[in-house]
Amino acid sequence: MEPLDRNLVFYDTETTGLNVDFDQIIQFSAILTDSNFREIDRLNVRCRRLPWIVPSPSAMIVTDVGPAMIDDPELPLFPEMMRTVRARLKAWSPAIFLGYNSFRFDEPLLQRALWQCLYSPYMTVTCGNGRGDLLQLMTAVAKMVPHAIVVPHMASGRPSFKLDLIAPMNGFLGHNAHDALDDALAAVHLSKKIASRSPKIWNYFIRSTSKKNIIDLISSQEPLFFAQATTSGKPGWWGWPLRSDNALSSTLFANLDGAWERFFSGGEDQTADNTTAPFDFRWVKSNMAPIMLREAEALESFGLRPTKRELRRAKLLGSPDRVAQLIAYAEASQRPLREAKAVEQKIYHGFPSKEDQEAMDEFHRLDWSKRFPLIRRFDDQRFQQLAQRLIYLTCPASFSKADSMRIRKGIADRLLGAHTDPLLWRTISSARDELERIRPTDSLSMKIGEIRAWLDKIEGFWAG
Repeated sequence: MEPLDRNLVFYDTETTGLNVDFDQIIQFSAILTDSNFREIDRLNVRCRRLPWIVPSPSAMIVTDVGPAMIDDPELPLFPEMMRTVRARLKAWSPAIFLGYNSFRFDEPLLQRALWQCLYSPYMTVTCGNGRGDLLQLMTAVAKMVPHAIVVPHMASGRPSFKLDLIAPMNGFLGHNAHDALDDALAAVHLSKKIASRSPKIWNYFIRSTSKKNIIDLISSQEPLFFAQATTSGKPGWWGWPLRSDNALSSTLFANLDGAWERFFSGGEDQTADNTTAPFDFRWVKSNMAPIMLREAEALESFGLRPTKRELRRAKLLGSPDRVAQLIAYAEASQRPLREAKAVEQKIYHGFPSKEDQEAMDEFHRLDWSKRFPLIRRFDDQRFQQLAQRLIYLTCPASFSKADSMRIRKGIADRLLGAHTDPLLWRTISSARDELERIRPTDSLSMKIGEIRAWLDKIEGFWAG
């Protein structure tokens, strides 16, 4: 089945904050449509807060999700919600998964949510599925076919692509910007509008959701146009592929707007002049749906072509010796990876072994009361820790008194401790600091008071 004929899954999340490693999904919504945007099915589920998560007070106020709702005992536990989510998405596969700004936020959160419940995190790119980010599409449309959408502007004059602004401007009325289901519906509306007004760019976008299609384009060994708006105001950039990794998952590209003549004449450290960009290397991931066009496609569909200078640079970069120089320079310029300090940050530290995968499968087949012995079946300590968390959450009686006290102390230390790293988890103390920075207007004073009392209650419970 070609991507153009695939069903589409439009999804969105509401969360306890913006930290993709340490915040949690509390609402997941998705709408399944056919390729013509006719709805087939939908999912809208919520869950309660995990005990080791401190939500962002700002997020609670903006989304109007107060303490009573986020800790509602009538809501399912997090792993119960994720079991429902996984089952439904699996039943809908194969499909193309689409979100709005999903590659930077919703997708990483969904991956972590699945992984922390001992499921494969890569549901949207396996089992024949593909994925795309509608924010990338919207920014490309605004430059390449501006008649297709209306783009709102901020007071500064800069365009804004926030979903809660751009959806109403394009006819999606009554939008509740802080409800995942409404956001998913808004994404369907915008996609349908673009597909009807500019079917060519919609088709290029859908083509990009297939990793195989992207690899085929890269293998053509010709200048490729990337429909990504640039800071210079251009609708995109022309790139030349230099090297792909062994799995063909990432390819190093040279931006042909860069002053590559200077590089080979010994001017690597010089900055470019006003008409030429500096040396620009970009790793392009084949499963991240980059909207790419061949020369002929860009010319025929949008009247775009590389300049004579860019074509000369493409020829210059075609030499194997020069490519080797560029690759060495690019690799030497890469930043070292940040050290992981907690299990939440280790999602990409390797795939499960065959034995660990078998233990995961058995873990999900058993009742919660029978899963405790499986903790030690895992060779990977990450999965031991995640399994322990899940069982403590759902069936705490499985643990001895000593183990329960040890786990409780670990949660208390995380919630009541202090650190200054903004990339780590939120503590009670940092949540209070955030709450104090919120201006207490008449309409917010009661909400701020409720959250303050709630934080005190959480602290008292875990300090006891």
